[in-house]
Amino acid sequence: MCRCAEQDGSRIDGSVRGRGYQAAMRLPLVALMLLPLAGCVGSPAEGPMDFWRNVTGDPLQGRLPPPGMDSKEYPNLASVPPAPARGAASAREELSRALMEARTQSNQPLVPGSPVPPP
Repeated sequence: MCRCAEQDGSRIDGSVRGRGYQAAMRLPLVALMLLPLAGCVGSPAEGPMDFWRNVTGDPLQGRLPPPGMDSKEYPNLASVPPAPARGAASAREELSRALMEARTQSNQPLVPGSPVPPP
């Protein structure tokens, strides 16, 4: 077999596979790899470029930083206030009864044409 026929990119069977063929095959492969990125947008109004800017840039442009971001110290967990006092037992029982009534009302289907119960 002669090597001179393979130097110009042609093969013995007559097909040509040179650099142009390889580049043409890379383009669909790159497109297939980038296709899933089209679904990586937060909202329908946000396009892929907006998404890319939010990922790589500063998404909080023009906004003030959250409070405490400028301090380098961790918060002191000893400064957490104590848990609030529990209410009276009668108030808790009243709340539990009201929640039970609401649950039983939600299990009953509404009849068409009947008045809607108060919230």
